[in-house]
Amino acid sequence: MSLDLVTQTPVVRHYDPVTRWLHWLMAVQIIAQFVLALVWDDVGKDLGHSLVRLHVSLGVCLIATLVFRILWRSLWMRRPTETLPRAQAGIAHGIHHLLYTMMVVELVAGLSKRWDRGRTVDVFGLLHIPSPFAYAPALRPIISFTHEWLAWAIIVIAAGHGLMAVYHQLVLRDGVLRRMTG
Repeated sequence: MSLDLVTQTPVVRHYDPVTRWLHWLMAVQIIAQFVLALVWDDVGKDLGHSLVRLHVSLGVCLIATLVFRILWRSLWMRRPTETLPRAQAGIAHGIHHLLYTMMVVELVAGLSKRWDRGRTVDVFGLLHIPSPFAYAPALRPIISFTHEWLAWAIIVIAAGHGLMAVYHQLVLRDGVLRRMTG
C-alpha cells in the first residue's frame, strides 16, 4: 500500500486475501458444476445418478460460498483503488453485478428444479432440505430451461471476464489481473 500525495489517501493495489480466495473458490466451484452437468448423461446410469447427487450437494456448497461472498463484499471487502478509466470501470462493475445476479438466479433455479418435483435437496447424505413449495410439475420446463441456459450464459460471460483480465495483463499491462492474484 502506498500513499497518494495529492489526496492523502492510501492506494490499495490488490483485493484482500479473503476476497481473492472466495473469487477463485467460486470459479472452481462453477466450473466443476458445469462439467458435472455436461458429463452425467454420458457415463452410465449409476455413475450419472451419483454425479447428479454430487452436483446438487456442491450446488448447496456454492450457495453458501456465494452468500458469504456477497456478505463479505458488502460489509468487509477492501477494494483496490480504481485505476481504470471511468467507462471501463463502469462496464467492469456492471459485468460483476450481472454475474452475481445470474449466479443467484441460477442457484435458486437449481434448488427449484429439485423442489418442483417434491424432492428434498440432499447434501452429501447429511442434510435434507425439504421443499418449501407445493409440487408444481407445470413449472418444470421453465425452471429446467432457465437453469440450463443460465449455466451456459454464466460460463460464457465468466470466460469473457477471464479473457478481459488476460487482455489487461498482456496487452494493456495495467495490473488489473494482479489485483485478484495478489
